[in-house]
Amino acid sequence: MHPTLAEAMACGSVQAFLHLPFGAALPQTVTLANGVRPPAGPPTEATVQLLRARIRNGHDGRSFEAGRLAVRWYENEVSPETHRTLVGQTRQIWSALTAATRLVRVDGREKPLFGFRIGQAAEAMIRETGGQLAVSGVLRFRLR
Repeated sequence: MHPTLAEAMACGSVQAFLHLPFGAALPQTVTLANGVRPPAGPPTEATVQLLRARIRNGHDGRSFEAGRLAVRWYENEVSPETHRTLVGQTRQIWSALTAATRLVRVDGREKPLFGFRIGQAAEAMIRETGGQLAVSGVLRFRLR
């Protein structure tokens, strides 16, 4: 756990986690950076995992591999009130990501790629390097 988003992004990790509900006490497996005080809220009931996007250099050239967001909890293991809280907080996370990104439009397709979004910085990096967007590990697309 890092004190700021900037420090978390600079640590070099491939994935990041957010524990829900917001302010939840952390699982014992979480390592704290120096000076970070753990939250003392209710127990963690759900985990949000963000896999970092990355640049790959493969046999078919340079490509930008999309990251992934996953949220996990088991509805039958939480109370109905907690479930409603987790759904609401997951919607807040998705709303923030939606506000910071747009649908991915690629050459050769009239409609955007279903389920894929891209932020301004990622799009600029792909365009500047002349790379492609990698989807599902094997598919490559040029941004429109």
